Amino acid sequence: HLNKLKQLTLSYNQLSALPPEMGHLSHLHYLNLSYNKLNALPQEMGQLSHLQELYLLKNQLSVLLPEMGQLGSLHTLYLSHNQLYCIAAGNRSAESFTNIVFI
Repeated sequence: HLNKLKQLTLSYNQLSALPPEMGHLSHLHYLNLSYNKLNALPQEMGQLSHLQELYLLKNQLSVLLPEMGQLGSLHTLYLSHNQLYCIAAGNRSAESFTNIVFI
């Protein structure tokens, strides 16, 4: 079972979508989805309460969903080289991150 998984790197896989079951990886601390073709993230990713680092560089994301604001442990978020026009991260402000990169 993968529910105890703490680190996951799926970069450079040309992924265009993620399964909702990603939200079941409750112990995940580090997730790298960079250099894929993702245009959206499943809402269930908001359930990754232990996630500290999320790398989404070089995808095709246009919106960051409010559910991402539920990631209270998240301190590092890389979003550069996407097509973002809306970041609706719930009630989280940019100041609550240690490291957030858009460019």
